[in-house]
This record gives sequence, structure tokens and C-alpha cells, in this order.
Amino acid sequence: MVRSNQSWIICLSAALFFFYAVFQMSFFNTICHELLTSFAITPVQLGVLSSLYFYSDALFLFPAGILLDKFSTRTLLLSFMALSTISMFLFAHTHSIAIVALCRIIWGIGNAFAFLGCLRLVAVWFPPKRNAFVMGLLVTIGMSGGIVAQAPFSLLVTRTSWQQAVMVFTIIGLIMWLIMYFNLKDKKENTHHPKETLHILLKEVFSRKQSWLCGIYAGCLNLPILVLGALWGSFYLQQSHHISAVSASFIVTFLFLGLIIGAPIMGHFSDKILSRRKPMITGALLALIVVFCIFLTSTTASPLLLAALFFLLGFSSSAQVLSYPAVAESNPDRITATALSIVAIIINVMAALMQPLFALLMKHQITTTNSLIYLNNQHALLILPLAFFLSLMVAIAIYDTQCTSKATFEP
Repeated sequence: MVRSNQSWIICLSAALFFFYAVFQMSFFNTICHELLTSFAITPVQLGVLSSLYFYSDALFLFPAGILLDKFSTRTLLLSFMALSTISMFLFAHTHSIAIVALCRIIWGIGNAFAFLGCLRLVAVWFPPKRNAFVMGLLVTIGMSGGIVAQAPFSLLVTRTSWQQAVMVFTIIGLIMWLIMYFNLKDKKENTHHPKETLHILLKEVFSRKQSWLCGIYAGCLNLPILVLGALWGSFYLQQSHHISAVSASFIVTFLFLGLIIGAPIMGHFSDKILSRRKPMITGALLALIVVFCIFLTSTTASPLLLAALFFLLGFSSSAQVLSYPAVAESNPDRITATALSIVAIIINVMAALMQPLFALLMKHQITTTNSLIYLNNQHALLILPLAFFLSLMVAIAIYDTQCTSKATFEP
């Protein structure tokens, strides 16, 4: 019982960093108007600036996976959590686009270690048959950062300023770092020092088709969060449905809420039926149905209906969390984090490409009052059904590990 409690405390403490990283990914969505005004940039430029988070995340995920497999997970997580917190302080006090870009890059690097660090700790502290549920729960905690970055952060901004609101979360980051410092531990018996060269390790990791298929699946089902939740959701709803900024951020909150409720449910269901593939197929199919319902929704639809649809979109797309145990179960312990980095790299590359593309597809025009009106919103949203259809095809091709121990087959 003591060992079980320790496992939970360690993994939940690491999840605080993931929560913070997801908040940093998402809060640009809430203050996009303020950022456009404060730094005198265009929406496409903001999309590119926001995408730096995902480019840096994608670039550092593979090195992060190798480092987490070889060195102290505790030391790495504490170091990058500190760096992420310091950069929030810098962002709150800067007037320079270059500094904003640097902070965005640092947050992306931090997310690489936060995300893979959580999955690595689950893989070594919990048995395979509990991996999906625990990983789903940690994703729930992480995605809660996206919820906090929507309506709650929006209300804080309206009562203070965006700079003061960021400073509040700088202090919160410091508190989280202290909690991590006193609770994180490494499992020494699972610390590996592979004898093989980097070339051999890379060859083994890259040769497993299962990792690539799971990465594509997770990347496609993550697009609602990474495109609508992280940046364009509020903006899209304000332009296409003519609702207020607070109402729009409230609706986007339900996207994250659907994901955080769905992730542990999907994980528990997958563990119970001893299958990863079947729930993954079901999730992709449901996501495809829901996004078509959003397409058919009138521009005069009530915020309540939109919130319900966004919740269902988040819930169905939560099946993407099953990609992580599917990869972890098909790789030996010594390369778990490195293999999982492939999934995360694909997710972030897709997000980095889709955020600016979504803005370009909206095709904005400037009115005589210098305000922006966006056309072709539905054209931009076509990204989602195309991605969900691809995820469905990929899920059908994925090998079902059936919650077995690692490296029992060669996918």
C-alpha cells in the first residue's frame, strides 16, 4: 500500500508540470486580441508566433526522450519547470516580440519534458494493465490547464490586465515547483544505461511501425485541442457565431472538459476490455460524427448547444490517449520515453502546421473601422473531418497489444 501511494504521489506531482505546460500552450487563445494590439501584429503572425511552441516541442521531444531514458527524471523535470516559470515572468514584463518568441520556445521545450516525463514515470511505477487509466488520468490533469487558460483566465484578465494575470501564474508555477521538489523521486532499479550506440537505439525506435501509426492517430485526434483549444477556438466562435469573447472562451472550455472527462474513461474502458485498438476506432468514428454536427449547426445556434458539441468533440477525441500505452506496451523499458517521443513529435508538427493554416483558410478582410472580419470559417474547419477520417483509417491498421507486457511482439 505504501509503495502504491508513493507511485501515485510521484506521478501526480509530475502531472503539475504537465498542467502548467498545457496552460502555457493554451492561454494565447484567451488573450489573442490583447496580443494583437499590444505587439501590433497580424493574426497570421500571431499564428506563427504561437506555433513556435509546437516547433520547439517537436524538435526537443526526441532528445528529451533519450535524456529521460538515460538520466534522472526528477532532475530534468525540476530544471525545466523552473525554466518555464522564469520565462512566464519575462513574458509578463516584455515589449519585445523576440522575447515573446523566446518564451514560447522555452514553454514548448518544457512541455516536451513534462509530457514524456509523466508517461515515463507511469511506465516504471505502474504495471501495464493500469497504464491506460493512469496515463488518461494524467492527461486529464494536464488538460485541466487548458480549461484554466480559458474562462477562468479570461475573467482574471478582464479584472486586472493580461500582464498581471500572467504574473499570478508565475507565482502558481513557483508553488508547483516546490511541490514537485518534495515529492518527485526516481525509481533506481529502473534507471537504464544502454550499452548500444545511439545509432542502434535510433534504428530500433524508428523501425517500429506501431509508434508511427499511433503518432499519426494521436496527432489527428489532438487537432481540436491544439488548433481550436490552444489558439483559434474563441476567435472562430466570435466571428462565425457572433458571440462575446467571454462566452466563446466558456464554450472552448467544454472542449477541454470533454477531453479530461473522456481520457480516464477511455483508459479504464480500454484496460477493462484488454484492447487498445477497438476504443481507438470508436473514438475516431465518434469524433467524425460530432464534427459534421458542428458543420450543420446554424450560425444562430445557442451557446449551450455549441458547448455541448464542443464537449462531445473533446470527449470523442480523448481516445488519442490510448496511443501512449499502445506504444509503451510495444517497446522495452529502456526506450519507453524515446519511443513515446515519436508520438509527441508527430502531434506537435501537425499543430505547428495547422495553426497558421487555419488562419490562412479563414481569409480575413479589414473593414473601414479597422476591425477584422473572417470569411470562410467553415472552410478552415474542414481540417478536422479530414484529420478524423485519416485517424479512423490508421486506427484500423494499428496492432492491438491487448494490454500485454512490453516488447512481446515486433509491430
